[in-house]
Amino acid sequence: MIQQVTEWLIQRGYALVDKETDGLLFREAQDQVYAITLSYAGTEDDSEEYVMIERRVEFMLATRFTKRVECLHIVFKRNGMFDDIEHKLLDKLNNIWFVACDTGRVFIFENQIVEFDNLNDDLERVMESFVKKPTSKATFRLTPVNTGIIVLNVLCFLAVIIVHKDLSAVYSSSAMLSMGALSYETFMDGAWYQIITAMFLHFGLEHLGNNMLILACTGYELEKRIGSISYFFIYFLSGIAGSIASLVYYHSQNEIFVGAGASGAIFGVIGALWVVFVMRQLRTPDLSPTKIFIMLVISIYHGLTSTGVGNAAHIGGLFAGVIGGFLLSKISQYVKLERVNFMR
Repeated sequence: MIQQVTEWLIQRGYALVDKETDGLLFREAQDQVYAITLSYAGTEDDSEEYVMIERRVEFMLATRFTKRVECLHIVFKRNGMFDDIEHKLLDKLNNIWFVACDTGRVFIFENQIVEFDNLNDDLERVMESFVKKPTSKATFRLTPVNTGIIVLNVLCFLAVIIVHKDLSAVYSSSAMLSMGALSYETFMDGAWYQIITAMFLHFGLEHLGNNMLILACTGYELEKRIGSISYFFIYFLSGIAGSIASLVYYHSQNEIFVGAGASGAIFGVIGALWVVFVMRQLRTPDLSPTKIFIMLVISIYHGLTSTGVGNAAHIGGLFAGVIGGFLLSKISQYVKLERVNFMR
């Protein structure tokens, strides 16, 4: 929602205070400068943080334009229900508007500024259009790293068939092992690369198709929200964690196994996506933290109740993805705070 409102404000002549930081915009008028902060409602009293950000942005813009700066905080809530946290903000600030994401309604309380750059009526109107047409911005677009990973998986699948000149080679443990599938014995003999190559091999067309279908949807969502570089590391570290978890588990059970598949990395992607949605309080027409969590539970249950499934890789990849998503979210919050604190 913040991205949609940001794009709308830019169309009205606003610009980002810092191109690397979302949610801070300004517009220079003839006699003054308008500054707007966009954020989601928190779970604790953030009034001091709003004041701190406001003072620094005002100082920077006043210094730059030598004009009076007027600031407005637009806070997005899941719905129109208000609790003690919001009431505390209203008591301490006089320039805050609330927006209910479920209805698009803008709440301007009696002790708050009513007029701000002629935005109040237009904001509610554009918010209602976002709510009425939730799919207008939900178009699917390919992302570079996720697309490359899917293509590489398909090419590796074809390579097994071509090298062995046999369509059934993708079902053969020995053929797959020769192409880089994972086993404890070969790994300990020096084939350490298997913890990576096994991520791109699949036992049969159904195995490949199911994994790539899930990856196409979840990987796209995660990459567009955390960036291609961060997504690359989440994917590969989750896949490696899944491979290591398989090695440790099956060796401890004295089981001989040959492992392959992208599911460890995919579970990491889903886990990271869930954390990002929870920590950033995100919601789309098709995804929410609850829906992603249910997807994880169903996937884990299906694996535990099925035979021939590498559950250790799933769990290992999931933990790596959850941890990676948490760290990335924290780092992102820290970097944004540091950028706001540039005048300290």
